[in-house]
This record gives sequence, C-alpha cells and structure tokens, in this order.
Amino acid sequence: MIAILSSVGEIFFLKYSDNIEEYTPFYLWETKKQINDIVFNKNGNKLLMAAKDGYLYESPIPVNFDNSESYLANFNPTSYLVRMMES
Repeated sequence: MIAILSSVGEIFFLKYSDNIEEYTPFYLWETKKQINDIVFNKNGNKLLMAAKDGYLYESPIPVNFDNSESYLANFNPTSYLVRMMES
C-alpha cells in the first residue's frame, strides 16, 4: 500500500502487487486537515497523521473497499491531542 498526501489534506491510496511497478488506485480520504506528516504503523494496518492543529490522527486502513463507483472513502480517525512539556 502506498499513501500519497496532497497539499490540501487529501490522501490517495494505491495498491501494488508483487511487481511494485504495477499500481492500482484503491481509495481516497478527504481529511479537511492541514497534515504535516504521515506514516504507517509498524503493522501497516493503520495510518498515523500529524496535523498542524496539534493533533495526531490515527485511522485503520480499509482492506476491502468497493471502489467500483467512487474512490472516496469515509475518514473517521481517532484523534489525540499532543501537548508539549514546558521547560
């Protein structure tokens, strides 16, 4: 799975087979967030997103998604507020 982040917070997912040069579009999240960074968790089944609003968002990656009519998938993440310690 490959995740591509746009400058407006959309994340488009691509699947690839054993041949990494063969990509197929899978689905799209419209986060409506200003996301600074994304990373898959170590199991590869969730995406973690750091946003400009100070929250860390976590969302599971859908394994079975029917994209025959639309690539748009529901984006319902768990959010965590990150607080920095004062010195």
